[in-house]
Amino acid sequence: MQDYNQQIEILLKEINEKMNSQIKVMNEKFKYIRTGTANPQILDKVYIEYYNQTQPLRHFSSIYVAEGNQLHIKPFDPNLITNIKTAILKLNIGINPKVENNIIKLIFPKPSEEQRIQLTSKIKQNAEEAKIGIRNIRRQTNEKIKKIKLNQDWETTIIKQIQTIHDKFIKLIDELTNQKNKELLKY
Repeated sequence: MQDYNQQIEILLKEINEKMNSQIKVMNEKFKYIRTGTANPQILDKVYIEYYNQTQPLRHFSSIYVAEGNQLHIKPFDPNLITNIKTAILKLNIGINPKVENNIIKLIFPKPSEEQRIQLTSKIKQNAEEAKIGIRNIRRQTNEKIKKIKLNQDWETTIIKQIQTIHDKFIKLIDELTNQKNKELLKY
């Protein structure tokens, strides 16, 4: 019985980790949905070539929110301005960098009504993908439990625990989705 308890404990920990990774993936996708506010994380995927090394933008500049809808990027070396602008344009976030006094400015316009509808749909799609991932993890785990061949009471108890974990993560997805939609509609 001790061996079963250990297996079950490991399995429950595993599904928590797997479901949590689904949330992380969804949040990563949410980061790149423009809501009209400046978010420095949108530049996390910007890499700069400098002395034959590719490094993240944050290694070569300070990045800060200037106003609610502006990001300012101050390169430590002004010679990097062109490289930084090019890298930002390659990110394809729909924003053209402007340079003033060796500071690159990104102005995030408020999304139009049509863009909001598209973005809301994208948010919903990302959330649904995460929910499908969570459901698949639950299903696979339930199948593993049935293969262990526990007595019916144990199996039912564990499947209920798995369902509780599943429900917790689905609720979290709904909360994060609502939060992102509110952020989008706020501006």
